[in-house]
Amino acid sequence: MRQVDKEITKTLTELTVEKNCIKIDLSQNDTLALDPGMVYVQVRGLTAAGSAFATGIAAVKVERILKEGEIS
Repeated sequence: MRQVDKEITKTLTELTVEKNCIKIDLSQNDTLALDPGMVYVQVRGLTAAGSAFATGIAAVKVERILKEGEIS
């Protein structure tokens, strides 16, 4: 994920893969690091057979929040 000068990278151990779906969970710390606006997301990797792949780039809107800090 990239937003201007910020980048969040997740590794295979942080992903869940089921059939044709890749799930990436973000922590509160991850999401609080983003500013309101657009964040761009791309998944890149290697298949079990060793072929490289990259998805298209998706734009996701980040909304503002009223109170800063993690919820505990």
